[in-house]
Amino acid sequence: MKLFQRKRTKAKTETKLRKKTKSMTALKRHPRPQNRRKHKKWRISIRKQLILCFFIPVLCIIVLGLVSYRQASRIIVSNYEDASIANINTAGEYYNLILTSVEDKSLQILNDTIIKQYYSGYYKKNVAEENEILKTLRNNIVAMATADSIVENIAVITSYGKEAVSYGSFLQTSVETPYEAYVKTEEAKQVIATDKENLWYGYHKFFDDELGIKENDYGISLIRQYYNSGSKPIGFIMIDVKKSILQDVISGLNLPEGSSFAFITPDGREITDSDEGMELLFTDKQFYIDSTQNDNDNGYKYVDVKGIKYLYVYTKVGDTGVMACSLIPASYFTGQADIIRNLTIVIVCIASFIAILTGFLISNGISGAIKNIMDKLSVAANGNLTIEIKTKRKDEFRNLVSSINHMIINMKNLIEKTSRINNKVLGSSNLVASSSEHMLESSKNISNAIHDIQHGVVEQAEDTEQCLSQTNDLSERIGRVYNNAGDMDQIAATAKDIVKEGIIIIDNLSKKAKATAEINRTTISNIEELEAETISIGSIIKVITEIADQTNLLALNANIEAARAGTAGKGFVVVADEIRKLAEGSSEAASKISQIIGHIQNKTKVAVATVKETEVIIQSQEDALHNTIHAFENINTHVERLAKMIDSISSEIHDIEQSKATTLNAIMNISAISEESAAASEEVETTAEKQLDSVTRLNEAAQELRGQVKQLEEAISAFKI
Repeated sequence: MKLFQRKRTKAKTETKLRKKTKSMTALKRHPRPQNRRKHKKWRISIRKQLILCFFIPVLCIIVLGLVSYRQASRIIVSNYEDASIANINTAGEYYNLILTSVEDKSLQILNDTIIKQYYSGYYKKNVAEENEILKTLRNNIVAMATADSIVENIAVITSYGKEAVSYGSFLQTSVETPYEAYVKTEEAKQVIATDKENLWYGYHKFFDDELGIKENDYGISLIRQYYNSGSKPIGFIMIDVKKSILQDVISGLNLPEGSSFAFITPDGREITDSDEGMELLFTDKQFYIDSTQNDNDNGYKYVDVKGIKYLYVYTKVGDTGVMACSLIPASYFTGQADIIRNLTIVIVCIASFIAILTGFLISNGISGAIKNIMDKLSVAANGNLTIEIKTKRKDEFRNLVSSINHMIINMKNLIEKTSRINNKVLGSSNLVASSSEHMLESSKNISNAIHDIQHGVVEQAEDTEQCLSQTNDLSERIGRVYNNAGDMDQIAATAKDIVKEGIIIIDNLSKKAKATAEINRTTISNIEELEAETISIGSIIKVITEIADQTNLLALNANIEAARAGTAGKGFVVVADEIRKLAEGSSEAASKISQIIGHIQNKTKVAVATVKETEVIIQSQEDALHNTIHAFENINTHVERLAKMIDSISSEIHDIEQSKATTLNAIMNISAISEESAAASEEVETTAEKQLDSVTRLNEAAQELRGQVKQLEEAISAFKI
């Protein structure tokens, strides 16, 4: 039964070894695919980003130019509007002073004592004196007109007396007096009907015809009623204002080229700075009519005249009904703003060219440096650690290239150390595997030998029992027993030789177990050295991670400085972001290497645990071997005793008949000893089976260690150093 169980355990062990070998072979034939995927994403290059960033201040300049142009245009137009309106209003006030002066002159004539006495008939009883007063009166009228630079002509006509004029004389072509003829005119009727003291006219056809006055000699005329001493209207006073005075005011305005100005009388006469005869500028226009109908003393608005935009400015001259109007081209107001617009366009074009050129040069430098680094890192990522990155830049990229080169050198040194340690571990694992195979074969032989011994001991016990059962027939079979005693002596000698051979085999097995334990300790030491080296690798990875963190911190500082710089620093934000991405890529690569080292450390720990477990098993195997040696020594002792007893039986075979009781006791002792030997042989067989199982597991662990070392060797072979 036990033999059957041992064979089944052996079959299971061989099945496990075959499955392990098949899985390792399949793993070699079908390597695990790498989970690396390349995603191509649409992205904007740094060159384009920098150019776009440089376009931002250009856009700001454009916006600033547009805002400045609009603001300047609005302010300039507003200033010119205010200046033009103030200029026209000033002209209106000046005209008001002129007309007020003329009104005062008419009031002076009205209140003149001599004139009032004459036209009131104070001297009608004395014709000579009356004529003298008339002469004086006329001289005074001429003197007034001559002395005043504003007045062109003065005329006084009444129902009594002679008319007084400063220029010309009335033509007596009819029996009517000038007063009687004038009263019939529309002008006179308007003067009589109005509530105003004075009325202003641009034309007075009656006086022109009667006195021979030319319309071009005067600009506007005041006509009012004349009252006698009893405040009764008896005539009219007419005062002409020089046209040149009105035109001088227009000339002094210094209006822009293309402007028009007119002094417009209530009856629609337009007086400009040029000769008359031109087409009407204002009086036939709707905007002028609208301005005459509103209650505002002055105002302005933009109007279109023959497709051209003008600023129309008007002011009313007091209560005279006279208006001063002007048309100023709108293009005059925006001329200065147009200069700003043109200058802004030139500056924007220059700034755009400089920005594009600067962005192109900077982006070329940065893009070239990054492309060089990425190309070299791509080669290194594929396992070629013999590359060296070179750069001519003297900025942060130089420090970055130096750090990457240092990292590649450290990785190359790390791979070299790992390769050397892996070779040592591979040699040790091969030695352990070979020793475990020899130990397994020896254990199988020992197990077979112990099984044979057990079988012999069992047979011996059975023979002893038969001998004991036939003790009563001893006397009858003494002769045969004597013969059998010789055979037993030979069997005992053979058993003794077998036991000695077993002791020698077990002693060799003990020596090999000690050698295996020593090799196992060496393996543990090498694996622990490998574990220490992987810890050193972790330190190097930590340094790489710190370099990546410092680079990331540098990018963060660049972002902060760019934020402080405001709009001008936005271009460097992109550069800092690219540096940060490189740092994150380095950190991610270091993290992946750290994960690989972590896997190596885990495998190393498993190997250490397995080898240590093997060491414990070998130690238990040594203890079992010592117990086996002790058992064999006991067997040898008992076999020697058995041989002596057989000799004694052989020498005293003749006395057996007389010593049956003694013989019976001796046989009983032999039976007991045989049972003990059988039990001891069973224990030895159990120990041998355990030792065989331990050696089998040791062999499996050695094979697994060999496979793991080969995997590590394959991983290292991917790097070119």
